[in-house]
This record gives sequence, structure tokens and C-alpha cells, in this order.
Amino acid sequence: MEGNGLSHFHRRSKGSRLWDVDGNEYIDILNGFGPIMLGHRPDFVERAMEQQLHDGFEIGPQTPLAGELPKCFAT
Repeated sequence: MEGNGLSHFHRRSKGSRLWDVDGNEYIDILNGFGPIMLGHRPDFVERAMEQQLHDGFEIGPQTPLAGELPKCFAT
């Protein structure tokens, strides 16, 4: 897939690195055009997501987290 001008198909990512389906490693200098500024799959985000999945996520009922997020933006 190298040098053909087509999109690369990536199998995995971690930190600032991407690996394509052929096993080639790339440095992601675009960072998802901004949203990946912490890198791909940062360990602290994975841990927080795993914990929340373990605790459960409620769609209808409110959780204490519903009040925490606005506080992050208000300060």
C-alpha cells in the first residue's frame, strides 16, 4: 500500500503510532486533526473506560457523573 496515494488501512494504534494491515508502523503527525491530542488509546483513558463499563452506564436514570462534566467546563 505504500506510495500508491490511496488511504492506508490501519489495524491498531497506540500513543503516537499507527500500524497498517501490512504491519508497517507510522507516526501519526495529524493526531486525528485534533481529537487525538493525548495520543491513541492513552492508558488513563482506557482505565477510566474499563472502570465505567464495570460500574455500568445508565442511559435513562441520572448518575453523579452528569453533574461533574459541566463543572469541568465552568471553571
